[in-house]
Amino acid sequence: MRRHPSKRALRDWLTGERNDDIDAHIDSCERCASILEELEPEESDQAISDALAFVLSPPGDLTTRLQVGVAARLDSRQIAGVVADLFGAGLETSRLLLSDESTPDD
Repeated sequence: MRRHPSKRALRDWLTGERNDDIDAHIDSCERCASILEELEPEESDQAISDALAFVLSPPGDLTTRLQVGVAARLDSRQIAGVVADLFGAGLETSRLLLSDESTPDD
């Protein structure tokens, strides 16, 4: 970038409309860096607030993803419960069949 960006372009850059040319220019131009510092604090505060709101906001599909995840967990627990019941029933049956429950002949 050979020319300095306009204040509007710097303001847009500050509010999140990133541009590689402006990024490189600001890194090497003290004049434009100082202009950014001079921009009204309200604009900088708003830009920071907007950036934080964007970064901290949950993804749009969060509810769907949570519902799918919870349903999958419940299904896997139900399947595990059935398998455990079947395994337990087999053990109990084996115990009953193999136990020596002879009564003494008196």
